[in-house]
Amino acid sequence: MIIQQVQQQYLSKKGGQGEFFYSQYWDTFHGNAESMDHATQSAYDYVLANYNKDDGKDVEGGKVVLQGYSYGGVMATHLAGRLKKANVPVSLLVTVDAAAGPESDNIDRTVPSNVDENINIYQTNPSMVRSHGDKNKKEEGSKTKVVNIDVTSVTNEHGKIDDYALKAVVNRILADLNKDRK
Repeated sequence: MIIQQVQQQYLSKKGGQGEFFYSQYWDTFHGNAESMDHATQSAYDYVLANYNKDDGKDVEGGKVVLQGYSYGGVMATHLAGRLKKANVPVSLLVTVDAAAGPESDNIDRTVPSNVDENINIYQTNPSMVRSHGDKNKKEEGSKTKVVNIDVTSVTNEHGKIDDYALKAVVNRILADLNKDRK
């Protein structure tokens, strides 16, 4: 739903590329970078093929914006790390209750230094499958801005936080796309 709103409100009017990718869950969380690389390969290839391009033509000032909810937040953060190795900056990373079921407490919540800003919306009450978010942190020495928004007192259900955060996430992505690149 987020990508559809961004496409309708921004991409269809001003150009650019956008795509939605499903994350593959339980089979990939083994603390194993290789399995997480495999799970993010389609998105990684898409970004590399489309970064700073519009209709196949080279353009300047392209932006990469990543967003993920639940395990998609874990995958979006991992993808940002892969893009760092490829020297691709990420303008905005939005994570909404990044979680991995019973492994939620073991997630590396470090935001890679190629990310300009991370908006992290989370709640800390474990769901029935023990999924919950927590605070993110930037890499040591990084200039990344991490904004942690704890909404536990407003919505304490992992399964409903994405609906709660939808409008704020779309508005934040649109604001980022509309500001000039540094």
